[in-house]
Amino acid sequence: MLPLNYELSIAVRNRSPFFVETPLPIDRLFSLDTRRKMNKVLSLCLENEGIFENLRRKLHNTTTFEIKDAFDQVDINAEGFFSGKTVCYIVKVNLNF
Repeated sequence: MLPLNYELSIAVRNRSPFFVETPLPIDRLFSLDTRRKMNKVLSLCLENEGIFENLRRKLHNTTTFEIKDAFDQVDINAEGFFSGKTVCYIVKVNLNF
């Protein structure tokens, strides 16, 4: 799949594969700002993974918690699955968007 923009599609077609060694050091491939942003994104991913794991353990240790009941509470349309519309509604209601 290529971009619709002609110049971008040429750039994508002519790039070297990601698995080929490049003679450029990492500081020449990515700017300092880009490296900091990538570092921040990875840090946040790991931090969130730890938070979710702690929540999972707390729920697992709660004897009154039933996953089916929790799912039924957020499955507002009683469809048996989460649609994009359902997720948007939950985010809008709980995060005040």
